[in-house]
Amino acid sequence: MSLKEIGNKLREERQRQGLSLEAMQQRSKIAPNILESIEEGRLETLPHPVYVKGFLKTYAKVLGLNPEDPELGLESAMEGVEPPRSKVRRHKPLTEVTPYPMQREQRRSNKAIILLVLLLLAAGGGYFIWRSLESAVPPEADNATSASNATEAPAAEQAAPAAGAALPAPKTAQQAPQLPAGINATSGTTTDEAAVDESVDAIVNATQPGEEVASEVADIARNIESSQEDEADNATTAAEDESAETAASQEANATAGSADAKKNAMYQQALRSEPVVVHAPADGGGQSVQIMAMEPCWIGFTIDQDAPKDFYLYAGQRASLRFDKTLLLRLGNAGGVRFLYNDEPFPTSYRSGEVKELRFPPTPE
Repeated sequence: MSLKEIGNKLREERQRQGLSLEAMQQRSKIAPNILESIEEGRLETLPHPVYVKGFLKTYAKVLGLNPEDPELGLESAMEGVEPPRSKVRRHKPLTEVTPYPMQREQRRSNKAIILLVLLLLAAGGGYFIWRSLESAVPPEADNATSASNATEAPAAEQAAPAAGAALPAPKTAQQAPQLPAGINATSGTTTDEAAVDESVDAIVNATQPGEEVASEVADIARNIESSQEDEADNATTAAEDESAETAASQEANATAGSADAKKNAMYQQALRSEPVVVHAPADGGGQSVQIMAMEPCWIGFTIDQDAPKDFYLYAGQRASLRFDKTLLLRLGNAGGVRFLYNDEPFPTSYRSGEVKELRFPPTPE
Protein backbone atom coordinates (compact mmCIF):
# COMPACT_ATOMS: atom_id res chain seq x y z
CA MET A 1 0.00 0.00 0.00
CA SER A 2 1.41 3.40 -0.97
CA LEU A 3 1.91 6.34 1.35
CA LYS A 4 -0.83 8.32 -0.43
CA GLU A 5 -3.43 5.61 0.23
CA ILE A 6 -2.44 5.39 3.89
CA GLY A 7 -2.64 9.14 4.16
CA ASN A 8 -6.16 9.17 2.73
CA LYS A 9 -7.28 6.59 5.32
CA LEU A 10 -5.79 8.60 8.16
CA ARG A 11 -7.36 11.86 6.93
CA GLU A 12 -10.81 10.24 6.56
CA GLU A 13 -10.59 8.83 10.10
CA ARG A 14 -9.51 12.22 11.46
CA GLN A 15 -12.39 13.98 9.74
CA ARG A 16 -14.82 11.30 10.89
CA GLN A 17 -13.78 11.98 14.50
CA GLY A 18 -14.16 15.73 13.90
CA LEU A 19 -10.52 16.62 14.60
CA SER A 20 -8.75 19.48 12.87
CA LEU A 21 -5.07 19.56 11.93
CA GLU A 22 -4.38 21.93 14.85
CA ALA A 23 -6.00 19.53 17.32
CA MET A 24 -4.09 16.64 15.75
CA GLN A 25 -0.85 18.58 16.05
CA GLN A 26 -1.46 19.30 19.76
CA ARG A 27 -2.17 15.62 20.49
CA SER A 28 0.56 14.04 18.39
CA LYS A 29 3.21 16.80 18.76
CA ILE A 30 3.89 16.48 15.00
CA ALA A 31 4.38 19.63 12.96
CA PRO A 32 1.38 20.66 10.81
CA ASN A 33 3.41 20.58 7.56
CA ILE A 34 4.44 16.97 8.26
CA LEU A 35 0.82 15.98 8.90
CA GLU A 36 -0.29 17.57 5.61
CA SER A 37 2.51 15.84 3.69
CA ILE A 38 1.54 12.44 5.20
CA GLU A 39 -2.14 12.89 4.33
CA GLU A 40 -1.33 14.00 0.77
CA GLY A 41 1.49 11.42 0.30
CA ARG A 42 4.23 13.94 -0.65
CA LEU A 43 7.51 12.07 -0.17
CA GLU A 44 9.68 14.94 -1.40
CA THR A 45 8.71 17.12 1.59
CA LEU A 46 9.09 14.41 4.22
CA PRO A 47 12.27 13.54 6.18
CA HIS A 48 14.05 10.17 6.21
CA PRO A 49 11.75 7.12 5.87
CA VAL A 50 12.67 5.93 9.35
CA TYR A 51 11.18 9.12 10.84
CA VAL A 52 8.12 8.89 8.57
CA LYS A 53 7.31 5.38 9.91
CA GLY A 54 7.41 6.77 13.46
CA PHE A 55 5.09 9.63 12.49
CA LEU A 56 2.60 7.19 10.91
CA LYS A 57 2.45 5.01 14.03
CA THR A 58 1.97 8.06 16.27
CA TYR A 59 -0.78 9.39 13.98
CA ALA A 60 -2.61 6.00 14.09
CA LYS A 61 -2.36 5.71 17.89
CA VAL A 62 -3.80 9.22 18.40
CA LEU A 63 -6.77 8.28 16.20
CA GLY A 64 -7.27 5.06 18.20
CA LEU A 65 -6.10 2.72 15.42
CA ASN A 66 -3.82 -0.28 15.76
CA PRO A 67 -0.50 0.44 13.99
CA GLU A 68 0.06 -3.35 13.60
CA ASP A 69 -3.21 -3.89 11.72
CA PRO A 70 -2.37 -5.38 8.26
CA GLU A 71 -5.41 -3.64 6.75
CA LEU A 72 -3.91 -0.29 7.68
CA GLY A 73 -0.68 -1.26 5.92
CA LEU A 74 1.77 0.84 7.94
CA GLU A 75 4.44 -1.86 7.82
CA SER A 76 4.66 -1.78 4.02
CA ALA A 77 4.13 1.95 3.63
CA MET A 78 7.76 2.98 3.12
CA GLU A 79 9.10 -0.16 1.45
CA GLY A 80 11.20 0.60 -1.61
CA VAL A 81 11.43 4.29 -0.78
CA GLU A 82 15.03 5.49 -0.93
CA PRO A 83 16.13 8.12 1.53
CA PRO A 84 16.82 11.55 0.02
CA ARG A 85 20.42 12.22 -0.86
CA SER A 86 22.16 14.83 1.19
CA LYS A 87 23.13 17.89 -0.73
CA VAL A 88 26.83 18.46 -0.11
CA ARG A 89 28.34 21.68 -1.39
CA ARG A 90 31.56 21.04 -3.20
CA HIS A 91 34.39 23.56 -3.10
CA LYS A 92 37.29 24.03 -5.41
CA PRO A 93 40.59 22.54 -4.28
CA LEU A 94 42.99 24.91 -2.61
CA THR A 95 45.45 24.57 -5.48
CA GLU A 96 43.00 26.35 -7.76
CA VAL A 97 42.60 29.38 -5.46
CA THR A 98 44.19 32.47 -7.00
CA PRO A 99 46.16 34.43 -4.44
CA TYR A 100 45.02 37.98 -3.89
CA PRO A 101 47.72 40.30 -5.17
CA MET A 102 49.15 42.69 -2.58
CA GLN A 103 48.72 46.30 -3.53
CA ARG A 104 51.80 48.25 -4.50
CA GLU A 105 51.22 50.94 -1.87
CA GLN A 106 51.06 48.34 0.91
CA ARG A 107 54.36 46.78 -0.21
CA ARG A 108 55.96 50.21 -0.17
CA SER A 109 54.71 50.97 3.36
CA ASN A 110 56.10 47.65 4.61
CA LYS A 111 59.52 48.43 3.14
CA ALA A 112 59.51 51.88 4.74
CA ILE A 113 58.69 50.42 8.17
CA ILE A 114 61.50 47.85 7.90
CA LEU A 115 63.99 50.55 6.85
CA LEU A 116 62.97 52.78 9.77
CA VAL A 117 63.45 49.94 12.26
CA LEU A 118 66.94 49.21 10.87
CA LEU A 119 67.91 52.88 11.15
CA LEU A 120 66.74 53.03 14.76
CA LEU A 121 68.74 49.93 15.62
CA ALA A 122 71.88 51.34 13.98
CA ALA A 123 71.51 54.68 15.80
CA GLY A 124 71.06 52.92 19.16
CA GLY A 125 74.14 50.76 18.62
CA GLY A 126 76.27 53.78 17.66
CA TYR A 127 75.15 55.72 20.74
CA PHE A 128 75.99 52.77 23.00
CA ILE A 129 79.49 52.45 21.49
CA TRP A 130 80.14 56.21 21.84
CA ARG A 131 79.09 56.17 25.54
CA SER A 132 81.37 53.19 26.17
CA LEU A 133 84.40 54.92 24.59
CA GLU A 134 83.72 58.16 26.45
CA SER A 135 83.52 56.48 29.85
CA ALA A 136 86.86 54.69 29.33
CA VAL A 137 89.84 56.80 30.63
CA PRO A 138 93.28 55.99 29.09
CA PRO A 139 96.18 55.40 31.52
CA GLU A 140 98.20 58.19 29.86
CA ALA A 141 95.66 60.77 31.00
CA ASP A 142 95.83 59.51 34.62
CA ASN A 143 99.63 59.75 34.64
CA ALA A 144 99.55 63.28 33.23
CA THR A 145 97.01 64.39 35.89
CA SER A 146 99.12 62.90 38.71
CA ALA A 147 102.27 64.60 37.41
CA SER A 148 100.61 68.01 37.21
CA ASN A 149 99.29 67.66 40.77
CA ALA A 150 102.76 66.69 42.02
CA THR A 151 104.33 69.73 40.28
CA GLU A 152 101.76 72.21 41.64
CA ALA A 153 102.01 70.99 45.27
CA PRO A 154 105.61 72.19 46.01
CA ALA A 155 104.88 75.56 44.43
CA ALA A 156 101.91 76.02 46.71
CA GLU A 157 104.01 75.05 49.75
CA GLN A 158 106.71 77.59 48.81
CA ALA A 159 104.18 80.35 48.27
CA ALA A 160 102.49 79.80 51.63
CA PRO A 161 105.40 80.99 53.86
CA ALA A 162 105.89 84.03 51.69
CA ALA A 163 102.32 85.02 52.03
CA GLY A 164 102.46 84.36 55.78
CA ALA A 165 105.62 86.47 56.16
CA ALA A 166 103.90 89.51 54.68
CA LEU A 167 101.13 89.35 57.33
CA PRO A 168 101.59 91.56 60.46
CA ALA A 169 101.80 89.93 63.89
CA PRO A 170 98.42 89.81 65.68
CA LYS A 171 97.85 92.12 68.55
CA THR A 172 97.46 90.55 71.99
CA ALA A 173 94.06 91.15 73.49
CA GLN A 174 93.78 92.76 76.87
CA GLN A 175 93.22 90.18 79.55
CA ALA A 176 89.66 90.30 80.85
CA PRO A 177 89.23 90.83 84.56
CA GLN A 178 88.32 87.79 86.64
CA LEU A 179 84.75 87.75 88.00
CA PRO A 180 84.07 86.80 91.61
CA ALA A 181 82.48 83.47 92.47
CA GLY A 182 78.95 84.90 92.90
CA ILE A 183 78.49 85.78 89.20
CA ASN A 184 77.94 83.45 86.22
CA ALA A 185 80.54 84.30 83.60
CA THR A 186 78.23 83.43 80.68
CA SER A 187 74.91 85.05 81.57
CA GLY A 188 76.00 87.46 84.32
CA THR A 189 73.17 86.39 86.60
CA THR A 190 73.40 85.98 90.40
CA THR A 191 71.15 84.96 93.20
CA ASP A 192 72.25 87.73 95.60
CA GLU A 193 71.92 91.39 94.56
CA ALA A 194 74.37 92.48 97.30
CA ALA A 195 76.99 90.11 95.90
CA VAL A 196 76.39 91.65 92.47
CA ASP A 197 76.97 95.17 93.78
CA GLU A 198 80.19 94.07 95.53
CA SER A 199 81.38 92.34 92.35
CA VAL A 200 80.74 95.46 90.27
CA ASP A 201 82.65 97.64 92.79
CA ALA A 202 85.55 95.17 92.82
CA ILE A 203 85.75 95.24 89.03
CA VAL A 204 85.68 99.05 88.96
CA ASN A 205 88.38 99.38 91.72
CA ALA A 206 90.64 96.67 90.29
CA THR A 207 90.61 97.98 86.74
CA GLN A 208 91.25 101.40 85.40
CA PRO A 209 88.01 103.12 84.33
CA GLY A 210 87.38 102.83 80.61
CA GLU A 211 84.87 101.89 77.97
CA GLU A 212 85.45 98.10 78.34
CA VAL A 213 84.66 98.05 82.08
CA ALA A 214 81.57 100.19 81.61
CA SER A 215 80.33 97.87 78.84
CA GLU A 216 80.77 94.73 80.99
CA VAL A 217 78.99 96.34 83.95
CA ALA A 218 76.08 97.36 81.68
CA ASP A 219 75.81 93.83 80.29
CA ILE A 220 75.67 92.31 83.77
CA ALA A 221 72.95 94.76 84.81
CA ARG A 222 70.87 94.01 81.70
CA ASN A 223 71.16 90.24 82.29
CA ILE A 224 69.96 90.66 85.88
CA GLU A 225 66.96 92.74 84.81
CA SER A 226 66.10 90.22 82.06
CA SER A 227 66.17 87.29 84.52
CA GLN A 228 63.92 89.18 86.94
CA GLU A 229 61.43 89.95 84.15
CA ASP A 230 61.40 86.28 83.06
CA GLU A 231 60.66 85.16 86.64
CA ALA A 232 57.81 87.67 86.83
CA ASP A 233 56.36 86.48 83.51
CA ASN A 234 56.56 82.83 84.61
CA ALA A 235 54.77 83.63 87.83
CA THR A 236 52.03 85.49 85.93
CA THR A 237 51.57 82.63 83.45
CA ALA A 238 51.35 80.06 86.25
CA ALA A 239 48.71 82.16 88.00
CA GLU A 240 46.68 82.49 84.81
CA ASP A 241 46.86 78.72 84.13
CA GLU A 242 45.77 77.94 87.68
CA SER A 243 42.82 80.34 87.41
CA ALA A 244 41.80 78.83 84.05
CA GLU A 245 41.90 75.30 85.50
CA THR A 246 39.85 76.42 88.46
CA ALA A 247 37.24 78.03 86.21
CA ALA A 248 37.04 74.94 84.00
CA SER A 249 36.64 72.69 87.04
CA GLN A 250 33.90 74.91 88.43
CA GLU A 251 32.11 74.95 85.06
CA ALA A 252 32.34 71.15 84.78
CA ASN A 253 30.98 70.74 88.30
CA ALA A 254 28.16 73.13 87.50
CA THR A 255 27.30 71.23 84.30
CA ALA A 256 27.39 67.88 86.10
CA GLY A 257 25.24 69.31 88.86
CA SER A 258 22.65 70.60 86.39
CA ALA A 259 22.59 67.19 84.60
CA ASP A 260 22.12 65.37 87.91
CA ALA A 261 19.34 67.78 88.86
CA LYS A 262 17.60 67.15 85.52
CA LYS A 263 17.90 63.36 85.98
CA ASN A 264 16.47 63.60 89.52
CA ALA A 265 13.55 65.66 88.23
CA MET A 266 12.81 63.07 85.49
CA TYR A 267 13.08 60.27 88.09
CA GLN A 268 10.52 61.95 90.39
CA GLN A 269 8.21 62.53 87.42
CA ALA A 270 8.46 58.85 86.42
CA LEU A 271 7.69 57.73 89.99
CA ARG A 272 4.51 59.82 90.05
CA SER A 273 3.35 58.82 86.54
CA GLU A 274 1.24 55.83 85.53
CA PRO A 275 3.17 52.91 83.96
CA VAL A 276 3.11 53.07 80.18
CA VAL A 277 4.18 49.40 79.98
CA VAL A 278 2.68 46.72 82.25
CA HIS A 279 3.52 43.06 81.74
CA ALA A 280 2.94 40.06 84.01
CA PRO A 281 2.37 36.29 83.68
CA ALA A 282 -1.12 34.84 83.71
CA ASP A 283 -0.95 34.21 87.46
CA GLY A 284 0.28 37.74 88.18
CA GLY A 285 3.83 36.83 89.22
CA GLY A 286 5.33 36.97 92.69
CA GLN A 287 8.17 39.47 92.03
CA SER A 288 8.17 42.92 90.44
CA VAL A 289 10.63 45.33 88.83
CA GLN A 290 9.75 48.94 88.06
CA ILE A 291 11.85 50.90 85.57
CA MET A 292 11.94 54.74 85.73
CA ALA A 293 13.42 56.49 82.68
CA MET A 294 15.49 59.65 83.23
CA GLU A 295 16.68 59.55 79.60
CA PRO A 296 15.30 57.79 76.50
CA CYS A 297 16.12 54.07 76.62
CA TRP A 298 15.35 50.91 74.61
CA ILE A 299 14.56 47.93 76.85
CA GLY A 300 14.30 44.27 75.90
CA PHE A 301 13.06 41.71 78.44
CA THR A 302 12.50 37.97 78.84
CA ILE A 303 10.20 36.77 81.65
CA ASP A 304 10.72 33.20 82.83
CA GLN A 305 10.53 31.02 79.70
CA ASP A 306 8.41 33.37 77.55
CA ALA A 307 9.52 34.76 74.18
CA PRO A 308 11.68 37.92 74.26
CA LYS A 309 9.85 41.27 74.00
CA ASP A 310 10.93 44.90 73.95
CA PHE A 311 9.64 48.45 74.36
CA TYR A 312 10.91 52.04 74.45
CA LEU A 313 10.73 54.49 77.37
CA TYR A 314 11.11 58.25 77.11
CA ALA A 315 12.36 60.51 79.91
CA GLY A 316 9.78 60.73 82.72
CA GLN A 317 8.01 57.43 81.86
CA ARG A 318 7.71 54.25 83.96
CA ALA A 319 7.31 50.52 83.20
CA SER A 320 6.15 47.74 85.53
CA LEU A 321 7.16 44.10 84.99
CA ARG A 322 6.11 41.13 87.17
CA PHE A 323 7.57 37.62 87.05
CA ASP A 324 7.77 34.37 89.01
CA LYS A 325 11.32 33.03 88.63
CA THR A 326 13.65 35.13 86.43
CA LEU A 327 13.65 38.41 84.54
CA LEU A 328 16.38 39.28 82.03
CA LEU A 329 16.67 42.92 80.95
CA ARG A 330 18.69 44.27 77.99
CA LEU A 331 19.27 48.01 78.31
CA GLY A 332 20.30 50.26 75.42
CA ASN A 333 21.04 53.20 77.76
CA ALA A 334 21.76 51.65 81.16
CA GLY A 335 22.77 54.96 82.77
CA GLY A 336 19.45 56.58 81.81
CA VAL A 337 17.14 54.40 83.98
CA ARG A 338 16.68 53.50 87.66
CA PHE A 339 14.99 50.48 89.22
CA LEU A 340 12.72 49.41 92.08
CA TYR A 341 13.03 45.70 92.85
CA ASN A 342 10.07 44.45 94.90
CA ASP A 343 9.28 48.13 95.74
CA GLU A 344 12.82 48.69 97.06
CA PRO A 345 15.46 50.87 95.34
CA PHE A 346 17.92 48.77 93.34
CA PRO A 347 21.17 50.76 92.97
CA THR A 348 23.24 50.65 89.76
CA SER A 349 26.42 52.46 88.68
CA TYR A 350 26.03 52.57 84.91
CA ARG A 351 26.91 55.56 82.69
CA SER A 352 24.70 57.11 80.03
CA GLY A 353 24.99 55.34 76.71
CA GLU A 354 26.21 51.99 78.10
CA VAL A 355 24.58 48.78 76.82
CA LYS A 356 24.10 46.29 79.67
CA GLU A 357 22.22 43.13 80.66
CA LEU A 358 20.62 42.91 84.09
CA ARG A 359 19.15 39.78 85.70
CA PHE A 360 16.57 39.51 88.49
CA PRO A 361 16.90 38.10 91.06
CA PRO A 362 20.44 39.49 90.98
CA THR A 363 23.23 36.91 90.76
CA PRO A 364 25.67 37.18 93.69
CA GLU A 365 29.20 38.11 92.55
